[in-house]
Amino acid sequence: MYWYITLFILYFGAMFGIACYYFYKIKTYEDYMISSWSTGFWKITGTIISTNAGAAVFDYFALISPPFHRVGS
Repeated sequence: MYWYITLFILYFGAMFGIACYYFYKIKTYEDYMISSWSTGFWKITGTIISTNAGAAVFDYFALISPPFHRVGS
């Protein structure tokens, strides 16, 4: 059980560290929106694949979940 807590703390600590790094690295609106046109092919490809994979999970759950009904109907 303790290793779950340790893994949880390490994971969110790493995510917070990455967020802080990029918070101080991005200075302007253009850096945020277009990343100074320096985003490579593999970063964009990975982003597109992970977005589609995440959307597929929601589509799956939408298909298997029962429809919502009003109470008393």
